[in-house]
Amino acid sequence: MRRFISLLLILSIFSLSTVVLAQNYGQSPFLIPESIPSVEELYAGEDVTIKITFEEGPGADSLESSILSFETGLASPISWTVQLLDKDDNPVETISKSSSEFTLEVKHQNFEKMSVVLSGKAPAVQKRTQITFAKILQTVSDGGNSQTLKVLDLKAYVTNADISDALNAISEAESEIARAEDAIEEAKDAGADVSMAESKLNDAKNLLKSAQNLYNAGNAAGAYLTAKSAVDAAKEAYEYANDAKEKAEATSFRNKLIIYGAIGAIALIVIIALIMRYRGGFERL
Repeated sequence: MRRFISLLLILSIFSLSTVVLAQNYGQSPFLIPESIPSVEELYAGEDVTIKITFEEGPGADSLESSILSFETGLASPISWTVQLLDKDDNPVETISKSSSEFTLEVKHQNFEKMSVVLSGKAPAVQKRTQITFAKILQTVSDGGNSQTLKVLDLKAYVTNADISDALNAISEAESEIARAEDAIEEAKDAGADVSMAESKLNDAKNLLKSAQNLYNAGNAAGAYLTAKSAVDAAKEAYEYANDAKEKAEATSFRNKLIIYGAIGAIALIVIIALIMRYRGGFERL
C-alpha cells in the first residue's frame, strides 16, 4: 500500500506543467530540510559556512536513484561536503567537491538522511546584489519521464562598506528632499516667496538622480559623494523655505498690527468726535 501511494505521488509530480516548473521548480517531497538557516546580509570577502541536514520524505524508498545538482554563487575557495547518513546518523558515503556546480547520483535505498556543508567567500560586488547562496535540485525519473524538483534555493544579499555608505546616503537624501518639499508647501500656504527654496530643491533632486545613476553603474564611492551633496542641497532648500515662511508670517503679523492699529485709531477718532459733539450739544442747552 505504501509503495502504491508513493507511486501515485511520483506520477502526480510528473503530471505538473513542465513549462511552469522550468520557471519555478516544484518542491521535492523526497528530500526535506530539517531546518533552513537564516542568512544575514554578507560582506564581500567574508568567509561563510552553512550546514543543512535533509531527511528522506514519503516516497523516497520507491526511487531507485536520483540526480542531485548543487550550485553556489560563493567565490573560491569553495568547499562542499555531502554526507549520506543512515538512520543513526552514521556516514554511509562522503563526497567532497571544490567547484561552484556539480551533480551527484544517489541511491535512495542506501541512506536515510543527507548532510550538506558548504563553505566559501562572499563574492566581490559593485552594488548590493542577490546571489544564490546554495541551490540543490533533484531530477527523478519514472518510465522514461524525468522531472526536476527543488530541494533547496537559499538566497543572500552581498554588499560592502562603500555600497552600504552609498545606500545610506541615498536614503538620507530622499528623506531630506521629502522634508524640504513639506517645508516649501507650508511656506507657500503662508504666502511666502519660495523661489530660492525650489531652486535648491531642484538641485537636490538632480544630484539624487545622479547619485542613483552612479550607484546603478557600480560606482558606489561616487554615488556616496553625490548623494551627500544632494543631502546638503535639500537641507538648504529646507532652511530657505523655513526662513521664507517666518518672514511671510512676520510680515503678515506686522500688517495685521497696522490694520488693527488703523482700526483702533479710526475708532478712537469716532469716539472723540462723538464726545465732542455730545459736549457741544450739552453746552447749547
